[in-house]
Amino acid sequence: SRNVYASASRLMIGLGKGVRLVDAGGYPVKDEGGSRRSVITGQLQGGQKKQFMITLQVPSSQISHYNVAEMSLEYQHNGARKTAVYSGQPLMVTIVAPERREEAVQSVDAKVYQKSWVKNNLGRMKKALSKSLRDGDKDRAEKVIADYRQSFSKARAAAPSVAMKSKEMKRELDEMEAEVNESFSGKRDDQVKKQNRAAKSLQLEGIVEQRKR
Repeated sequence: SRNVYASASRLMIGLGKGVRLVDAGGYPVKDEGGSRRSVITGQLQGGQKKQFMITLQVPSSQISHYNVAEMSLEYQHNGARKTAVYSGQPLMVTIVAPERREEAVQSVDAKVYQKSWVKNNLGRMKKALSKSLRDGDKDRAEKVIADYRQSFSKARAAAPSVAMKSKEMKRELDEMEAEVNESFSGKRDDQVKKQNRAAKSLQLEGIVEQRKR
């Protein structure tokens, strides 16, 4: 407990017009009214880094500039409430015309793009798959994997210069499909046990994937 710097913390996000917060590394998100959202980030240890990826959705139907979000961290330190405001480069996204596609692709941060798909989005998928197994819904479980497989393929095609570990991803998705099929085989009581066991494992894996550095 002596290493606890902040007994509680939350990331405050003011979303730009039309911007939607999709996910925050699996941390709880609270609607604070209007365009404000808070991400409950809990205790902060002294000298510790807490990293996670925030997924935002920006309208892309027309050419425009978007101020994506303004952020600050509120935390409790020695009984006092404090705030640290993000003051770096503005968080902006520009929607460009189709003929500037190559320029847009070149602006992609390859490391962030790869981590988004092979870690963060994969983690979100595993948690959705976990829920489908807990509910005993094989059709939905298969659809969760199929949808991710299709989305991953589109992401690879959209940014071909980014190394996406496609062979490793195919193998992992194939293994998940086999696990789903196995969990729905045998006697009903055995199926429930296998589904709950697989769901628990996938839920944990999903959290780790989303918050892995």
